[in-house]
Amino acid sequence: EPDQSLLVHNLKEWAQAAGGRVQVRDKKQFSLFDTGEGPPIHGLSVSLTLSQVPWTLTLSRSWNELLAPYLPFLILLFVLYLVAAVTVLLLRKFLIDRLLQTLDKFQRETVKIASGDYSVTLEYTPFEDLNHVLEELEDLREKIWLREQDLRDSEYRFRRMFEDAQIGILHSTPEGELLDLNQTMAKILGFPSPPEVKGAYFNAGEFYVRPEERAELIAMLHASEHGRAQAKTRFWTRGHITIRKVNLYLSKVFDPKRNEFVIETFCEDITEVEAAAEAIRRVNEDLEQKVEERTRHLEIALGDLKAAQEQLIQAEKLAALGQLISGIAHEINTPLGAIAASNDNVLALLKKVLESLPWLMQVLSLEQRALFYQLYELGNREIVLVAGSQLRQKKKNILGFFAKFGVEADEELADNLAELGVENELEPFLPLLRDPLGKDAVRMINEMLSMEKSCAIIDQASDKAAKVIQALRTFSRQSQEEAYQSVDLAEGLETVLTLFQNKIKLGVEVVRNFGSLPPVAGYPDKLNQVWTNLIANALQSMDYKGRLEVSISSEGDWARIDIADTGPGVPPEVQSKIFEPFFTTKKPGEGTGLGLDISRKIIDDHHGTLSFVSEPGRTIFTARLPLAVIV
Repeated sequence: EPDQSLLVHNLKEWAQAAGGRVQVRDKKQFSLFDTGEGPPIHGLSVSLTLSQVPWTLTLSRSWNELLAPYLPFLILLFVLYLVAAVTVLLLRKFLIDRLLQTLDKFQRETVKIASGDYSVTLEYTPFEDLNHVLEELEDLREKIWLREQDLRDSEYRFRRMFEDAQIGILHSTPEGELLDLNQTMAKILGFPSPPEVKGAYFNAGEFYVRPEERAELIAMLHASEHGRAQAKTRFWTRGHITIRKVNLYLSKVFDPKRNEFVIETFCEDITEVEAAAEAIRRVNEDLEQKVEERTRHLEIALGDLKAAQEQLIQAEKLAALGQLISGIAHEINTPLGAIAASNDNVLALLKKVLESLPWLMQVLSLEQRALFYQLYELGNREIVLVAGSQLRQKKKNILGFFAKFGVEADEELADNLAELGVENELEPFLPLLRDPLGKDAVRMINEMLSMEKSCAIIDQASDKAAKVIQALRTFSRQSQEEAYQSVDLAEGLETVLTLFQNKIKLGVEVVRNFGSLPPVAGYPDKLNQVWTNLIANALQSMDYKGRLEVSISSEGDWARIDIADTGPGVPPEVQSKIFEPFFTTKKPGEGTGLGLDISRKIIDDHHGTLSFVSEPGRTIFTARLPLAVIV
């Protein structure tokens, strides 16, 4: 343990050397020594605990002792601070005074600009930001001046337009007080100038023939959603001498000078227009009467022309029929002859069948009857002409069958079986063929089938004759229809081909290419006349030997009909004349030269086109008809 007395002695010497107040306390805070007296020093204190003894050493020095070395410097710093503060205050007052002077001048010059004096010139200041404001103000001053010039120009132009407008313009209050009007309005009212109107009238309602009408128009204007109204009315002229008819267009506009809405009225003088319209109406009535009278004459002439055209078309039909009549007669006589021959055959066979069939059915057994009916159902009913060589070969095959299966060879039986066409299916019928009654049964079956074939021939021939007669009736009929009908193009072309069948048989191959198309709207009889003319020309050009192609197809909104032949073609030098009336390349007496002209007119009446292309060996006439129904 250190010597405490020595330690205290050393601490006292250190305290005297360190200066200030030194205090030493033990761990019980008992003061071992204190270099000062009285209360604690106000200043800076430092305390530490000694490691070897449990004492606390406190060193204290006052502020005066601590700051004594720095006092001169602090005094100098304080003086400099006072000088700087005074300088800033003086500079601030100077700058504020300059700024206030500049702003005051800026305000005065701004007031001048606002009052319309644009001659001032702004002076720049030491303040950069303020200079930017002045530059902006200078630009604004220039823009305001330019805008005011534009406004004055616009006001001048508007005033000129107002004064020079060819329509009357009137401004008034809703109560009717006259505010302004232009020269045209004064002229409408019968005055030489607007001031005289204001001197003669105070209220706009005095212009009206019915003064209460203005109040009605104002009420209509207020009730309008868009703030507009219009009406046709009448105005008195100066001194209530004459009346002018006018169109009025009223609207509400805001007047900034009066700070209220006023009534702007556009007035159009229609007195002369109404008088001219009345004169035109009277002229139109006279003109309509003359037009109606002329139209009646034209309708009569058009009716006569249509009648002549129909007669011409009918004459062309009759001319075509004259050329076809011999062939049509042959086409009718041929089926009539077939009907007569078949009828005689039926009568003869029917008598034989009625005489022999009951007896045969009695003598045949049930099995033989069944075979009889089976062979009857199996027999050939087709109306086909079989060559003699084929019949002989069939007979030879049947006789070979008889020899193979032990059937007695019989020429008549073999002939009947060959005509029945059952030479390859005889084996099931051997029980019937071996019986002596088999020959009679096969003959009876052949006669019954012959009667059926004859009846079928009669049916086919009568149907063919009926088609020819129907085609002839359809073609020769004179159309009386007034409105379009539904026309089946394929049916019409087939009708015409039927009429030409006798000519076609001379050596013409007909190729039909009928596409699926809906019916077109038109006159069927007139269109059949077109197909007749085109097909007749095609057949004659080929001298009734060659290939005739008839096609129907669709082409967009059009139905296309092509009739092509393999004749020599139309010479190039006459192709431009082929549709001219009375022009023909046929021999004298063979044509009128009207067929193609009539055909093109018929197609034109159907809103279609008729054209052709021709070269040696092929000519195609093409008709196009609209698919849409034309009312």
